[in-house]
Amino acid sequence: LTAVIAELHGYGFDPFFSVDCVPAPSNSMMNIAWIYQSGLGLGERDFYLTPDPKLKAGYITMVQKYLSAAGYADANASKTLANDVWNFETALARVFIDKNALRDPDLTNNVMSPDEAAKLFTTFNFNNYLKTAVSRRPDSINVVLNSYFTGMDKLLKTQSLETIKAYSIFL
Repeated sequence: LTAVIAELHGYGFDPFFSVDCVPAPSNSMMNIAWIYQSGLGLGERDFYLTPDPKLKAGYITMVQKYLSAAGYADANASKTLANDVWNFETALARVFIDKNALRDPDLTNNVMSPDEAAKLFTTFNFNNYLKTAVSRRPDSINVVLNSYFTGMDKLLKTQSLETIKAYSIFL
């Protein structure tokens, strides 16, 4: 999973989380790495938490078509996997932090070392991710709300490999 996430991030896709270089919360003259929530195909968590039936049906159909076109699964399997992707993204949306909370500089200021950040992840090796995905290991990382990352990590433990693959292929 570590290598797949690093490769997808290298192509500009952001499953599970995003990494960026942004000014430090307490010193705008210094750039540091930031990691923050990402990975919803519809972009906004409210689309999943209170879904419009037409939007949900259209999204599932689109995911199914992408999976079929990619040759990942036949029509029946792609329909099941598309529903699994919807259910996974809905569960991910439940651990997403509300956009209004993300505007609070006190809540989003969680600067720590890469080794401290790595402790948030048990489903993949964050230190190996950093070795693969970034050109130089950052001295510090601002983790935008630890609760998202611990929630995402718990969620990944409950998902089948097939669901994670289908999600990664689609996203």
